[in-house]
Amino acid sequence: GGGVYQGAGTMQNTLLAGNRSYGYAGGIYLGNTYLQNCTIVSNAASTYAGGLYETAGEVRNCIILNNTAPSDANVRRTGGFIGYSCADPVMTGPGNIIADPDFASPGADDYHLLPGSPCIDVGDIIGPLPIKNDRDGRARPVDGNGDGLAIFDLGAYEAGIFSKGALRCNA
Repeated sequence: GGGVYQGAGTMQNTLLAGNRSYGYAGGIYLGNTYLQNCTIVSNAASTYAGGLYETAGEVRNCIILNNTAPSDANVRRTGGFIGYSCADPVMTGPGNIIADPDFASPGADDYHLLPGSPCIDVGDIIGPLPIKNDRDGRARPVDGNGDGLAIFDLGAYEAGIFSKGALRCNA
């Protein structure tokens, strides 16, 4: 993996962006690992799996988009599970979507979610270890869409909080 070769363990609230592999797995090569609330974007591989090459393990509440490779630009999966994630192509698994996540400013490496993002409040709460904060140390989950339910956002950053009828970005 250009960014990470992870054979076993857990990764949470991780941002993998701008990595390059001169083979496969530009962002991360994933073995028997659990990824939860990670953002894997803007990575590249010269053969396949620009973002994620998964042979085993579990991926939940992640965003895997805008990576490049001649084959399987974002994800190459030979095993494992991907659920409640935003990836292109959309993966078989519960809760998966394909959509523009509405990042704040990807050109400036700001991968916070903007208000109204389709990745807000659509994650899963199941994980091997509880997550109480996002990558910035902010509480998670929060009710980001104002429906009265605090549900995990996808990716490394919790988008915002719903307060007095307005959604505000915590960036």
